[in-house]
Amino acid sequence: HSQSGLRVYRGRGNPAADGPQGIEAPTKLLDTGQLNGRLPSAGLASYSKLDEQTATRWVKSNITTGENNFKWVMTAKHKTNRFRYYMTKPGWNPNAPLTMDEMELIGIVGQPIGQDLPPGQGFMVNDTETHRIKIPADRKGYHVIYAVWDINDTINSFYQAIDVNVQ
Repeated sequence: HSQSGLRVYRGRGNPAADGPQGIEAPTKLLDTGQLNGRLPSAGLASYSKLDEQTATRWVKSNITTGENNFKWVMTAKHKTNRFRYYMTKPGWNPNAPLTMDEMELIGIVGQPIGQDLPPGQGFMVNDTETHRIKIPADRKGYHVIYAVWDINDTINSFYQAIDVNVQ
């Protein structure tokens, strides 16, 4: 139920990816490694085209190192544990399926990972959420940012792959 508003999310305008709000799957699938190779689709067959990964497959948004804004526009609000942002590491292989081994955590908004609040006690999101996330200075060229919204009132998270060109 979100849209990564200041960045082009993977699959925008692509019928295979009707809209980012559909990419919802159980949080535990990510945390147990079951989404490796299927991170953009969150393992959902209807979004499997988003898992295609080559250096030239996706449109990239230009960004710089340092602080960047990431805006979420909520189409449905949920109580929340956290938003987390990962980014591909220096030297990652842009022609191989995305896995968490290729990702580094670059930012968290909300509860630390592994410290979920009791169900129903998460923080309520606003209609729009803007997060300032620091892009590491050692990133240049093509990278993928993987944004995850961990819901508190369900067992699910929402997943977004954002293809960027770090200038």
